[in-house]
Amino acid sequence: MRKLVVDAIEDWKTRLAAIVQEGIRRREIRRSVEPCRIATTIIATLEGALMISRLEGSKAALRDAEKSLGHMLEEIACPARKDKADRNPRKRAVPASIAGRSAGPVQ
Repeated sequence: MRKLVVDAIEDWKTRLAAIVQEGIRRREIRRSVEPCRIATTIIATLEGALMISRLEGSKAALRDAEKSLGHMLEEIACPARKDKADRNPRKRAVPASIAGRSAGPVQ
């Protein structure tokens, strides 16, 4: 069972890192960003929030994780994308390579 979980997490990390790498290639994400580190942060945040949410019987941790990840994605966006978002506050600076993409389900 452990190997299945490790393999699933590794696959998820690989897919997320590839999406981040694509964003870097498309100049939507800063070149200084480490794709594997971002992938691990996203997975750890989502999985931790899911565990807390289940334990507390509330979706508050998931909402907090959503906000925190949104802020992180805005921070890794290239400056040109941030400038556009600043001029249009309703539009977030989340890189298109990440926004709306599914890199695997939260289990």
